[in-house]
Amino acid sequence: MKNWSALHHHVWGIVKAYKSHPFLVAVSGGADSMALLHIVKDLPLKIVVFHAHHGPGTNLEFRNQSAQFVSDYCMQHKISMHLAKSQQELKSEKDFRDFRKTEIQKWLMGYPNAFVMTAHHAEDLLETRLIRLIRGTGPQGLQSMSVKKGFVIRPFLELSKNDLKNYLTNKSLQWLEDPSNKSSRYLRNWLRNRWLPQLEKKRSGSLKRLSASLESLVPDQKVHNRDFLSRSEYLSLSSKEQLQALASILKSQGLLNYTQGHLREIQKRLDNTQKRLTFITAGAEWVVNAERISFKRKIN
Repeated sequence: MKNWSALHHHVWGIVKAYKSHPFLVAVSGGADSMALLHIVKDLPLKIVVFHAHHGPGTNLEFRNQSAQFVSDYCMQHKISMHLAKSQQELKSEKDFRDFRKTEIQKWLMGYPNAFVMTAHHAEDLLETRLIRLIRGTGPQGLQSMSVKKGFVIRPFLELSKNDLKNYLTNKSLQWLEDPSNKSSRYLRNWLRNRWLPQLEKKRSGSLKRLSASLESLVPDQKVHNRDFLSRSEYLSLSSKEQLQALASILKSQGLLNYTQGHLREIQKRLDNTQKRLTFITAGAEWVVNAERISFKRKIN
C-alpha cells in the first residue's frame, strides 16, 4: 500500500466494502480502461479481465490488435481474462453495447455474487446526459450512470479523462487509441471531438459548469431512513455521495447549522474499520455499529 498512488486510494475507497467478491473488469485497451486495470491489479481483489472483440468489420485489424494487447498484458501480470468475440458483424454503437451486455450477463451467471467494474469517467457521464437530452428525457433520465448501481461499479466517474491520461503518462504506461473514435459519424464522437471542445474554447470553464448544472438537476435516488444510514450502503458511495447522504440525514433531523467542515469531519470519523464507535459532531451524538450509522441524541 505504501507505493499506492492517489488513484489507487481513490478506487480502493470505493471497492473495499466488496473486497470478498469477484470483479469482472471491463478492459478495451484504451487509456481509461488500462488505467483502471493497472490500478486494480495492485489491489487485494479477485479480478477477471473482460475484453469484447466486436467481430468482423471495417475495424477488424484494430480489434485483433486490441484483443492481443489486453491478452499480452494479462499474461505478463498473470491475470485471468475472459475474451468474448462476436461471430457476426456489428454495425452500430447499440450493437456493440448489446453484445457486451449480453456477454457480461452470461459470465455473471456463473458468478452471481460478482461485480462488474468499468472505467467510465466524468466526460463519459456528461456526454451520456447530453445525448439523452438531445433524444428527449426528463430529470430521471439524467441519472444515467452512478459510481455504484446494482452490480456495476464505476470508480472513475468523478474523475476527468485528463486525470487518467496523466496517470498513465507519469507511469510510462501504454494504451491503444481506437481509430474509429476520430470519426464524427456517431453522435457521441461528434460531441466529444467537435461540439464540447468548441464550447470550452468559446467560454473557458463551460464544461465543468455544464456538468455541475446537469448534476444539480438529477433527482436524489438514494433512499435513506429518517434517523439512520445503512453502513454498508454508505461505504458503497463515492466521497461526494457520502457527503450528500450525511447532509440529507442532518436535514431530516432538523439540524441545519452544519458546514462542509462538519460533513467532512463526520466522513473522516466514519472512515474507520471499528465495528462500534461514537462521536459528537454537527450538533449530534453519532452512534455507529456494523450495520448502521445513527443519531443517539441531539446536543444542545
